[in-house]
Amino acid sequence: MIKKSLTIIFCIFCIVSMFGCGSSQSLGQEVSVKSKELALEVNEKEKEVPEENYFLNQQGEINGMLQTYPFEEAVNLSDLIVEITIDERLGELVDPIPKTIFNAVVTDVVKGSNEKKGEFINVLQQGNSDWTFNDTPLFESGDTLVLFLKSVTDEEYPNTYWILGEETGMYEVVDGKRLNKISKKDTALNDIQLPVGERKAGKIKIPDRETQELDFRLFKEKIKKSKKNN
Repeated sequence: MIKKSLTIIFCIFCIVSMFGCGSSQSLGQEVSVKSKELALEVNEKEKEVPEENYFLNQQGEINGMLQTYPFEEAVNLSDLIVEITIDERLGELVDPIPKTIFNAVVTDVVKGSNEKKGEFINVLQQGNSDWTFNDTPLFESGDTLVLFLKSVTDEEYPNTYWILGEETGMYEVVDGKRLNKISKKDTALNDIQLPVGERKAGKIKIPDRETQELDFRLFKEKIKKSKKNN
């Protein structure tokens, strides 16, 4: 029986990437309205496993303090807001924070060029097979989501995007009329919440987080109105 716990603090400085200013951002950076230190507390999960399998079974857990954005600000900071279906996992990154790269097909464009519809893009999600990020499960093939995305400018990763606000910028498409915000309820969306009797649980769940069940059509209309206000 082996128990092991380890706490590591990572400090990563984020470079500002203001909407419309044209400044570039590399793969390892996270956007914020101002330069900000991102502190990550890493805790390996304690597990009891046979000694010979210990290193194969041990998985780490990253609890990160994210920069989050009010809905209207998130709309206008995003380079792309799209409905996508995950196709496959392309690979994993380790530095500076564990990430996984997914290939996904764009099924609808809510903000951005309509030419993207039907195209494949690459999406970065925090966490990989060795580390979970904020208890958020990794995407799986067939998952359909609406994501608020920022472009990666690293030439090594063309047509690649990272998720603004990470799990707080993820919305799971439950069906044609229902959309679930999987983390951090937003009071700005209270007016488009579905009545209790019309809500339906999605597949993606984060422990101890409340989802926010939304009217999909009204959600798209709200994004269009937010774009017009800026």
